[in-house]
Formats: sequence, structure tokens, C-alpha cells
Amino acid sequence: MMHDPGERWKRKPLLDENPWSLLRPVGLARRTARVVMAGWVIAAPAALSIHEPFEWGYAVVGILGLLMLRYVLQRLRGVPAEFIGPGEAVTEDWAFQIRLFIDIVALLLLAWSVATLVLGFEALRAWLS
Repeated sequence: MMHDPGERWKRKPLLDENPWSLLRPVGLARRTARVVMAGWVIAAPAALSIHEPFEWGYAVVGILGLLMLRYVLQRLRGVPAEFIGPGEAVTEDWAFQIRLFIDIVALLLLAWSVATLVLGFEALRAWLS
């Protein structure tokens, strides 16, 4: 199969025209999302209880993780993803680059929250250094 030599120089579609983003709507059921959120609400306090003495930092990390999990689940469900507070919901109409950046930040914060709740601040600091 021969390729047209001019094919290489044809204009490619812009990223803005590409509907893809890191968290694509997969039609996650609302019930499944609620079960996952309930799992976080149960697991986060359990993880907090293993760290003695109690620090409010763990509670803040647990709440931040819950917000990021909510965002991720909304994006996977295909509904407008909202953060708590005033602001516009993230939809597929947003620019690809902005959605990608927000998705990456949300996933990184969620992973950091899980690691912090499981390992603790001291173990995470030791592991990172």
C-alpha cells in the first residue's frame, strides 16, 4: 500500500476539535458511584483511626479525597462535574486542554489522599525523601 507523499503535510485537526480527555464518560451507573462514595466515607475514617494521635490534617486529606473522588465519578458518569462552591461545571464543551489538566490534578490529588490516609504523613515523607 503506497502512501501519498503529500499526506504527511496535510493539516491535522486541532486538539480543541478532539472530544477526548483523560476521564471519558463510560456511562458509570449512579448507584455504582454512590457505592464507591459510601466506600470512601467508610474507609477514610477507618484509615484515620489507625494513625495515632489524631491529626486534623488527616481529616482535611479525607475531605479533599472525597471531593476529588466525586469529581472523577461525575466525569466517568458523563454528567457535568462540579466542585463544591461557586463555579461552572466541567462538561465536554470545555476545551480539551483544560479538561485534561483538571482531570490530571484531580487524579493526582485523589492518589495522594489515598496514599496519605493509608501510609500516614510521616511514612509518606520518608518514602518520598
